[in-house]
Amino acid sequence: MFIGHFAVGFALKRPAPRVSLGLLFLAVQLVDLVWPIFLGLGHARVRAFLGIPPSVSSDLYYGQLTHSLAATLGWAALLAVVYYSSSRYRAGALALAAGVLSHWFLDLLVHQPDLTLWPGADLKLGLGSWLYVRFGWLHFEYLLYVCGVLIYIYSTRALNRAGSWGLWLIVLLLPPVQEKVQWEWIGNFLWILVPWAWWVDRNRHPAAVPSSGIAD
Repeated sequence: MFIGHFAVGFALKRPAPRVSLGLLFLAVQLVDLVWPIFLGLGHARVRAFLGIPPSVSSDLYYGQLTHSLAATLGWAALLAVVYYSSSRYRAGALALAAGVLSHWFLDLLVHQPDLTLWPGADLKLGLGSWLYVRFGWLHFEYLLYVCGVLIYIYSTRALNRAGSWGLWLIVLLLPPVQEKVQWEWIGNFLWILVPWAWWVDRNRHPAAVPSSGIAD
């Protein structure tokens, strides 16, 4: 899953308005952001899998330090603790933890069986709905994305053109990227997207709170 994860990031802005969209994007994609690091260190493996659509033509057959449920819980707890220790914003810490954890459950819907409950577990889980690209996961993922974007739009308001046009550039860019996902460069794109979302969100403000300047 790709833009479905970002849908959760958009939606989590509502229960945690003080958390930057960039940080929420970091949370929902954290395990995918650290996964290439483990891949480079030899602690994760991926292989071509020709039975699924070209846009997702890879099989994560060993990624237990990032994509097992126990590991995801660990990453969620780590991010929440680090954030709470610096902000004392409980709603934000919980939202970030939920964002990280949501990644595993959304992947469970679309992955073929390559997810585990804990590192070293033999049982592999995954409903494999991305095998049915036109009738399953893709339609669901776009619906999820639209819902998440709408929640964010109605929960915030633009303070200037950067907050308006910058947001729409992100919203419109992600779906085409969804169709062209390539593991060789997707990690780099995600790292660029995090500060971009932070900048856009800085130029928006929670809709219920009036402001005459840029939000911190």
